Amino acid sequence: MADLNQPPDDFVNQFLDDYFAECEEHLAVIRAGLLNLERFVDSSIADTAQLDELFRSFHTIKGISGMVGLSPAEQLAHEMEGYLRVLRQGEALLSKEGFDALIEGTR
Repeated sequence: MADLNQPPDDFVNQFLDDYFAECEEHLAVIRAGLLNLERFVDSSIADTAQLDELFRSFHTIKGISGMVGLSPAEQLAHEMEGYLRVLRQGEALLSKEGFDALIEGTR
């Protein structure tokens, strides 16, 4: 946790270090989840638990990106979260293009 007695630049740097560490944790979950989800491309069946986990990770990245003012990362996570929401609700199938977009967005 950041020390409030540190100079402001040190505080901001510590906050960003925490941000990047948390993002990396979620990205590791996302990478593993996408590997598991790949087998459901173009299938009428999807692993809803995996979709839920991916959704939560992107949702968290969206929120913490907004907190640190990284709007491009926030918007990308929002778009990916939106696609996962549609998949979770059964309104679309996981397409090859959609899966590739999730992979590319994770990069």
